[in-house]
Amino acid sequence: MATTATVHPTVGLRWKPRVWVQWLHRWATLTLGVLLLVVTTSGALAVFNYELNRLSFPQFYRTTMTTSPVSLNSAYATVVQALANEPDMQQVYIADTITRPGDVYQFFLREADGHRVGSAFVDPATGAYLGHYDSDTTVWSWLATLHYSLFADEVTFTYPEWVPEWAKTWFGETLAELLLKHVALLLFILVLTGAYLWWPGIKKFAYGFRVRPKASGMAWHYDWHKVIGFASLPFLLMWALTGLNFYAPFSDWIGAGWYTVTLSEAPPDWPEVASTPSGSPMISLERAGQIARETVPDATIISIALPHEPDGTVSIWMTQGIDPYGYAEWPGWINLSLDAYSGAVLDNNLDRSQSLAANFYNNWFYPLHTGSFVPWQARIVWAVFGLIPLFLAFTGVMQWWLKRSKRKARAERRMEMATSVGD
Repeated sequence: MATTATVHPTVGLRWKPRVWVQWLHRWATLTLGVLLLVVTTSGALAVFNYELNRLSFPQFYRTTMTTSPVSLNSAYATVVQALANEPDMQQVYIADTITRPGDVYQFFLREADGHRVGSAFVDPATGAYLGHYDSDTTVWSWLATLHYSLFADEVTFTYPEWVPEWAKTWFGETLAELLLKHVALLLFILVLTGAYLWWPGIKKFAYGFRVRPKASGMAWHYDWHKVIGFASLPFLLMWALTGLNFYAPFSDWIGAGWYTVTLSEAPPDWPEVASTPSGSPMISLERAGQIARETVPDATIISIALPHEPDGTVSIWMTQGIDPYGYAEWPGWINLSLDAYSGAVLDNNLDRSQSLAANFYNNWFYPLHTGSFVPWQARIVWAVFGLIPLFLAFTGVMQWWLKRSKRKARAERRMEMATSVGD
């Protein structure tokens, strides 16, 4: 009489904390992981957006060295005249003027609705008009736009009146906000769960950094995922927190947590200021620059923006010392707001006293995210760590696949054994 073998399932203590964390780490990756890879990979190249645009269009950034540059008023008039001769630029106005020392004069152009349509350039040494182009249409800016909006910022949400405010804040105003805040939240979850899964314990701490030299298959993927993942944790955590800080309600929570931990107070909001039209013409770029130099003598003027609205103010950005935005397209951390008619200083952010913690929170979170405070050579580090999620995704998926294949093969062998014994 043939006996039938009974295959007893392995009984173990399931749903321990590590099992829960591993489950969360795996399924968080499988749900929004592809979107996270799109954001991180495009961001790895977006940190070089400004330099790559300059490299792609060198004709607009060539300047002759001089100690006597033409005035901003003259360069401004040159751009206005050049644009007047182009039929498709008739509705364009100059919004901002960038005056980096030793660089070309760059004039940001916008349409009446505020939409940016590129930049025009003038050689400060000769006053020659170098032309204009729209940097937002380049492949490098395409990658930058993919990173910070996923091309979804035009999709807006309209909520019924019965939807509570917390839900509106959580989901946001656009599809881009909804996706990106949850991608940043996913990255934060992966960092925390990854750190928990990496931790080998005090006695086996060294094993957390070990890569077995002859490992292959599952062991190879596990070792390298573990070591590279731990090495990238500081950068990934920084990107997760600074990315979340772009959006409510996370920005409120992070700000409150920051000021609580640092035992400091949040600075007051920037005051709302406006010009008082007096019937006289607005002050010129040169006059605005003169007032700025008199107000902050040791600072260097980076940009001057004349208002487009009658009650708008002249906005001036200056740099001094270590500039968190020094290598970005738009440097400067000192801001002045002037009355567009009298030239009176309506606001100077240097006059608003704030603690070191508040200064770091307000001026360094974004530069840390983008690396704008270091030259492009140093930003290669940002790019390398931005590409690491690709490697972690590959090794993580391979671990899951190999483990799944092994379980499937083991189950098939058990079934074959049970069938053979039964026969």
